[in-house]
Amino acid sequence: MTPFGHIGGGLVAGVVVEKVLFKEPITPVGVAIIVFLSILPDLDSSLAYLFKKWRPGQGKLNHHDYFTHTPLFFILLTSLVWIGLGKEMGILFITVTLTHLLLDSWATDDGIMWLWPLSRKKYSIFPRDLHEGGLYGVRYYLRYIRQFIVSIPELFLFLGGLVLVFLWWR
Repeated sequence: MTPFGHIGGGLVAGVVVEKVLFKEPITPVGVAIIVFLSILPDLDSSLAYLFKKWRPGQGKLNHHDYFTHTPLFFILLTSLVWIGLGKEMGILFITVTLTHLLLDSWATDDGIMWLWPLSRKKYSIFPRDLHEGGLYGVRYYLRYIRQFIVSIPELFLFLGGLVLVFLWWR
């Protein structure tokens, strides 16, 4: 998914948790936290760049190969969030970050390592080899968004997240 799909999916999941489960109003700070959490798992791609493991134009960034893109990693982080920031923040954290990982398994060429550390095998729902022919960067994303199995869910998630925010905003 693109950042727009992740943000939309995070908003849908996070706003539903806040409003339905916790019965809390949707605030600007709450939306900012949800947006941050929705893209948090992709921080590993920034770290790959920072630690010189990958550079633009170098080919595919295999950040789905890192343990930082696994459910177990975020379950362990959730326990720290729960202890440090409380139950509600822990539930919001795990819901939004696992939504990101689920979306990383949707119509991608690789998916994520759902069973790590037991297995490094990556699982994808409706796998697509969109890097075929050596496409990366902008050319990859142009091919990616032309796939209806990707672009339609991304559009619905992003618009759905925005609609929920505006419906339940206080």
